[in-house]
Amino acid sequence: MVRYISLLKFTHQGAEKMEESPHRANLFQEEAAAAGIRVESVYWCSGGVYDALLILSADDEHAALHQLARLKKTGNVIPENMRLFAADEFDILIGLKNEK
Repeated sequence: MVRYISLLKFTHQGAEKMEESPHRANLFQEEAAAAGIRVESVYWCSGGVYDALLILSADDEHAALHQLARLKKTGNVIPENMRLFAADEFDILIGLKNEK
């Protein structure tokens, strides 16, 4: 399983219709679920650089990245995506453990 965090900034278009953001997030969650992707969390932020963030997980990394690309194509947010690693995954990544 892969997990991503996406830090989101509203575009001008997204900011103008900010009141629709929770509805858009629900639609994204439904579309993601249909693609086999789990949206674990969605949060909106106040202050700072980012307006929202989401955390998603999937068995298929390509499917997760495809869904994040579709999110960008909506024109409402600019996502900054980062792959997340649990401690055991990070241990493998840095060579402390062998992959099973």
